[in-house]
Amino acid sequence: MKSRVPPLNALRVFEAAARHQSFSKAAQELHVTQGAVSKQIAVLESFLEQRLFERKSKGLALTEAGHNYLPNISQAMRLIEDASAGLIQEAGSRQLLNIDAIPSLSSLWLIPRLNALKASFPALDINLKMGDGPFSFEDSEADAVIRCLPMAKHYQSAELLCEEELVLVAHPALVSHNRLQQVSDIFEFPLLRHITRPQLWMQFWATYFSGESLPHPPRYGNGFEHFFLSLEAIRKQQGLGLLPRFLVKECLESGELINPLELSFASGYGYYLLVPKYRRSNSTLARLSEWLKQQLSASV
Repeated sequence: MKSRVPPLNALRVFEAAARHQSFSKAAQELHVTQGAVSKQIAVLESFLEQRLFERKSKGLALTEAGHNYLPNISQAMRLIEDASAGLIQEAGSRQLLNIDAIPSLSSLWLIPRLNALKASFPALDINLKMGDGPFSFEDSEADAVIRCLPMAKHYQSAELLCEEELVLVAHPALVSHNRLQQVSDIFEFPLLRHITRPQLWMQFWATYFSGESLPHPPRYGNGFEHFFLSLEAIRKQQGLGLLPRFLVKECLESGELINPLELSFASGYGYYLLVPKYRRSNSTLARLSEWLKQQLSASV
């Protein structure tokens, strides 16, 4: 009776070739010859009795069957890798998680707490990579991803860590001499923009002017892609900014920076932990999620 499971080596070669859209690049990754890659693809196509690749003028392309086959094979390979790594880690009494997190949270909040994380998870090691924007687990080795996303309930394999509250932040020297006593005084200062979320100041105005026309045109200053860049500009007295409370709590408590009028608002965004579907039951990731939520709750 013919086995219903294709040869594992052929599947591994297919996944690499499909991901690279190239037999030669797959050969380089797997440290075999291009001929060996072609042979394994032929074995798999023979087993499945259908073509997975086709040659085009611009190079190699997946057939429709190949496109449909790839996501399931990629997930299966990751499951095998995960299960094998788990056994190896248990044997060595250590665990390793690859985490892809947004830059500001990574640099300003998570890295300063890695010692606390180690105290709670003595056998856990972290590989931390900074990333932003849309994410696909098929193209990454990450075990978990942290992203700031619009608040919603439809995200798959995502858990809300905390909602984002933005606070008005200034350097005390910039607003000294009673120059900022009411909301309308804000218009006297340069206002730092968030490049990827330009609506933040509009949300601020809507919160504190309730649809009324603004008393003065805002003086928008420099724009920054990430909150950690805005924070540095605020430290250099370049303007006022809107930053997540949990990122600046310690700066506010120490008096290095101030929220001069105690102004804040809910941005409609939240910080989410995303994991691939096949890792939802991972106990370490579940514990890590709870630890992150506790730490973030203590930072607001």
